Amino acid sequence: SNLEAVRNGAIDLGDSGARFKDLYLSGGVYLGGTGAANKLDDYEEGTWTPDLGGYTGNTYTSQVGTYTKVGNVVHFQFSLVIASIGTYVTNTQITGLPFTSASTATTMCGGQPTIATALNASRNDQYFGVYNGGSGIFTYDNGGTAYNGNNWQAGAYAGNFTIRVD
Repeated sequence: SNLEAVRNGAIDLGDSGARFKDLYLSGGVYLGGTGAANKLDDYEEGTWTPDLGGYTGNTYTSQVGTYTKVGNVVHFQFSLVIASIGTYVTNTQITGLPFTSASTATTMCGGQPTIATALNASRNDQYFGVYNGGSGIFTYDNGGTAYNGNNWQAGAYAGNFTIRVD
């Protein structure tokens, strides 16, 4: 109607002293515009259990992982304390992610690993990589050297990173 055109973008729903408690929607929310890119239709928080894949027989002091998913972007945090390393098999990576990265392009992840007692602990140029369609976290130095061989040790590992999902 004509009245709606005059009031477009001018009506608040609640205010700082009169807020709504919960809002249940069957669809998404458009933030800042009406285009498809403005639609928020997925939000999720959860936990996961990080594991050092590529070895058998590891024992852990602690394995803690959390994630927040907004749309097609997932931000992960983890802490992994390895009490003892088992037998090396192949292709070392941190496993247990509850999502697989987007299949259309390699997803190099932001976030710097904290490597307390293992690998190349004196360097601060390490980064994570999760490859297209993958769910294993590889650790690299800035020169592209992957820590995916038999060079991991017992110790504390932690990090945060972000991937895009399909």
